[in-house]
Order: sequence, then C-alpha cells, then structure tokens
Amino acid sequence: MYRIDTTEYQEDRRVKLGGGSEGTVYAFPADPLDCVKLFHPPEKGNKEAATIAAYRARKIEGILKLPITLPEQFILPKAAAHDANGGVTGFLMRRVPAHYGKIKLLLESRFRTDYQIGLREISRLFADILDDLALVHTSNIVVGDINAGSIMIDPKLARAWVDADSWSYPGFPSLATTELFCHPDLYPNIGGSGTFVRHQPHHDRFSIAIMYVLMAIHGAHPFRMGLHPQYSSLQDRTRQKLTIFDQSVQYPAYLPKREILSDELINTLLQVLTRTTNEPIPTDLLRTFAHTVVVCANCGAQYHPSRKHCPQCHTTTAIDIGKLTKLTIDDAYFTTRGTILFVQSVGTELRVIVRVGNSIEIVCASDTNQSHTIRTSLAAIPGAAYRFFDTYLAVCTNPFAPSPVHITVYRLNGTRLDRVTQTSTGSLENAAALFDTSSRFLYRTAGNTLLCSRVFGATTLDEPVMQVFGSQTWFTVDHAPANAHEVIFGYDRALRDWQWFVVRGNKDGDRFEHHIAPVTTLRSGEKLVDFAVYFNADSVLLVRSTLYRGIGHVRYAVIGFEGTVRLERMLTSKDTAYAYWEHVSGKLYQATGVVHVMPDGLVKHTFATDTYELLVGTKNVAAQSDILIKLDSGVGIIKNRSITRFSKKK
Repeated sequence: MYRIDTTEYQEDRRVKLGGGSEGTVYAFPADPLDCVKLFHPPEKGNKEAATIAAYRARKIEGILKLPITLPEQFILPKAAAHDANGGVTGFLMRRVPAHYGKIKLLLESRFRTDYQIGLREISRLFADILDDLALVHTSNIVVGDINAGSIMIDPKLARAWVDADSWSYPGFPSLATTELFCHPDLYPNIGGSGTFVRHQPHHDRFSIAIMYVLMAIHGAHPFRMGLHPQYSSLQDRTRQKLTIFDQSVQYPAYLPKREILSDELINTLLQVLTRTTNEPIPTDLLRTFAHTVVVCANCGAQYHPSRKHCPQCHTTTAIDIGKLTKLTIDDAYFTTRGTILFVQSVGTELRVIVRVGNSIEIVCASDTNQSHTIRTSLAAIPGAAYRFFDTYLAVCTNPFAPSPVHITVYRLNGTRLDRVTQTSTGSLENAAALFDTSSRFLYRTAGNTLLCSRVFGATTLDEPVMQVFGSQTWFTVDHAPANAHEVIFGYDRALRDWQWFVVRGNKDGDRFEHHIAPVTTLRSGEKLVDFAVYFNADSVLLVRSTLYRGIGHVRYAVIGFEGTVRLERMLTSKDTAYAYWEHVSGKLYQATGVVHVMPDGLVKHTFATDTYELLVGTKNVAAQSDILIKLDSGVGIIKNRSITRFSKKK
C-alpha cells in the first residue's frame, strides 16, 4: 500500500512497468499518464541499507520543495508516495510512453536501420541533449550518474531524461557513478574506497562526450576500444588521456572509421575528453556538422565532406554544391493596373482579388492565359479578408471585430458578383477571425465547434468537423484544388503549450478524421515569434521561428495527414541553412522539398539529401516579400502588381 496526498493505492504486480536496484515502477491507477516508483524496503538488520533508504526519503522531500521549472522531457518527481506510517516510500512522476527505450538502442544496428538513424541524426540528438544539460545546470542541478539508461529515446529521437531522483540537488548529492561514462575525478566513488567526490557540471559534459563518440562512431568507446601497448584498463586509459583518436592506440578494424567525423569536431571532442577544457561541446558545431554530412553513393556511409574519399570504402567524395537547375522564365502570367490583395486556385482557375482605386475587382484567369474581370461594388477596406470556394467568395470586412465576426458570401456569376447570404464565425484571442476555405467548402467556428459549410440557396448547410476550444483554437485549410480530400491544420492553445492537429476529410465534406501532430514542444523560455503552414498532396509543412536565450531558431516539420511527424529539424542562427528558413513565409512546398526566395534567386531544398540548389536565372525575379504559388504548368511568383510564371527548361 502507498498513499499519494490523501488517497491510498495498492501496488499491483500486473501493472509493473520496470524496476532496478533501487525500486519498482508501477502504473498509477488514478492517471494513465503518470506512474509511481516505490523503493525497495531495506532488509532488517542492514544498517547501511536503512541509512540509504532514509537518505532517499529526505531527498525526495527536498526535491519537491525546490522551485524547479524544467521542460517535459525531464521526468521529475511530482509528489511523494507515503507508506502506512507516513514515511516516504517512493514518488509519483510522469510516465514515459511505451515506445521509448534506453539511449543504448542507438548501438543496435537493427534499430538504426529500421528507423534510418545515422551520423546526421545522432549529432542533432546530442546537440539537443547538450541544450537540455545546460538547462539542468542552470537550475543548480547536476545529473551525476550519466549512463546508457539515463536518457530514453523513441524511434524519431524524441528524448526523456529519467532517474531524476538520483541526480545531485542542493544538499542531496548523487550517490551513484557508472565507470563506463564517468570522469576520472569520480573514480574514488567506485568500489567503496571510502572517499566521496561530488559530481560537478563538467563531469556531466565529459560523460556526454563519451556517449556521443560511442553512438556516432557506432560502438567506439573512446577509452575502452582499441589497444595501447602499455595501458589496457579503462581507468588507466582515461587517466592517461589516451583516446581512440590517439596515434598510439591501435584502432579496431571492425569499427566505423574515426575519420567520418570532421577534424574540427574531433579536436573539440579531444579537448573535453582529455580535460583540456571543462566547457561543453558547442551545440552549434554539432548542428553544423550534422547539416553538412554527406552520404557515400557507393557504400551508404555518412561522413563529413571535408574528406576527399569515403573513410569506409575510399570512393571519391562527390559533393553536389550549388547544383543548378535550368529554368524558363515566362512573360508575366498576369498583370494588373491595381494592387494584388489575394490569390487562390479554385478548380482550373486562378482567382485574384485586386484593389483598383477604392474598389475591388476579381480576375479569374486560366492557365491558357484566358481571363475575365468582375468589377464589383465592394469597397477596398484595409485589412479585409477574402477567400474563394466553389463558385463563391467569402468576405470578412473586419476580421478583428469582436466575436461573432460577420462573413458575407457572394456568388461569382459571369461578370457579376451577387450577394447570397451572411454568416458568422469566432476569433482567436487577440487575433483575427477564424475562417478559411478549401476549393469546395467554407470552414468557420461557431462556439466550440469547427464547421464545414456549403451554400444552399440563401443560407449555408453546416457539417460539424471537430470540437474546438473557442478563442484558443486556430486553423488553416488546404486551398489546393487537385486533392481528392479536405485537409485542415491548426492548434489548440493552453497557456504556453500548443497542441498541433491535422484533420482529413473526404471530398464531400461529411466525414473527418482528427489526429494530433506530436511536433516537438518549445523549451522553457523559448518564445514563438512567427510560424507558417504549407500543404502538399500528402503532408503539411510547419515552419516555426522562435527566440531562445536571445538566439534565433527555426523549427520545421513535415507532418503526414495521419498525424505522423515524418521529418523534424531545428536550426539556429549560426547554422548555414538558417538563412533559407529565417523568413518563414512566402515559400513553396513541393513533393520533394521546399523552394525558398533568397537574394541570389530561388533555392530548392531537397529533404531526402538535405541539399540546397540554386535555380539558374532566378536572380531578381522574386523578393522575399513575394509569394510562391503552384500553377498547372509551373510555379507562379505573386508580386504587388503581377504574377510571373516559370518552369523547368526542356
């Protein structure tokens, strides 16, 4: 029996989740998202075990009194578990999902192959781990006993820090030390020498450096692998600073070559491993290294492109730098005497809202350059929002008005625009009205429901799509006319946490499937500056611009319509690729990657190879304020007064 707050629970071996030398972890019956760790009771007469048990109890109580604010990847004690006598017998914590495993999974070839994890992905993971570690140290905490079970990962390399009760907190040092990963300062803690050395932040960073080498150069422990003519034990090699990068160490032939790493990264690792510095490996170095990694076309090995030959098979390194694609830039696809306010593809038409003087005109243009203009009586109101669907135009003249916000629906009737009906929608807190369209339907919120609306006579017929959280939900819709389905993407907001979702519906708009998109949440203190959403035939691209500790970051993620995160990357302002993503808007999301508008021209980023290609002849054809759009015969660049079309040269 144990008690959390005032409620008693009975441990049930049928819901045992794991265990170790300290205790057993059980599912928590009151909440499936939590679990409880119960310490093993000390054997009667064992004074040492009793002393340790008493220390653990005091430590849990001490941890719970500390003002710790670490992000959700840290599995910290949430509440003490008490026994029948009121003593602390364990603690409640968040439950790590079942598909997570210990980080030592990265040493399993099958795991790496099944989930396509290589040097690039591992380097990015360890950059995130070092960022996490900096947060821990900023909180005046030291992990202490870092080992292959301290961090858990899932197949997409999301991470969770576990065993947090054994960390070093103010007044409660860590009592455990694992030889395989520990700093030589801590060797007295091993084997009952009678001397105890407190863990320090640089000891943690030393352990992470060992772990990175072990995982990045698959199986190459820097002090354990290889042969030295004089020093053979792990501790001796570590004390003497003899790593596998040392020329006096005979390198095992069966391991991946150490040259898969760059010289700069090896030198930085050596500074940490030989204790030349107590500073951490710079995370920007790891992320830059990961970004520049190439894949050998012959053997598939990943390595740094500074090597003239593949370290594994000696194939000459072929770096595709600035690969150029020939393009044909057509004459302006569309020009206007006014200013373009909004463009949308509907069916085979490109529909354009143009402000001419104080009035609105609608231009309906086909891909064969045939077009007609509807001159309307609508006033050109600054800030008004426009959306097309089917043969209709939805207009919201004041998107920032208090809810409910009015939307007027007009029918495009040849060269006339006829008013059909008026409806309303809610709005995001402190933001604009919540409505959007696909090529077929109008989507809007009403109370706590997202509705799919179609025009029927002089009214709208509404189909419920999903429940929303009033002014805390935002969404956008795929406008593409080619898809045989409806797609909605958005978020529900709760305080600083945003839960992203994707909804897929059939083309009739009467059946919808809702999926949570588990993109990485922002770190504590990381601020969302801007974001943009792009749709493709089978996925959504979410691009987020953030600010963390005064440094700009960009996070981009590819999310399938079933909610699966297929690709996720984070770039800092020091990363080479950051410049392409810094401006989150105005991009074109294609089947294989993204087209960015850059000062030197349009740049195509291919996800599969993580390469960036300049499209020849596109210099000065687009500015970063322009918008790219898909056209049947190519790509359109939407400017202030024109739309230019370009396509690949045949």
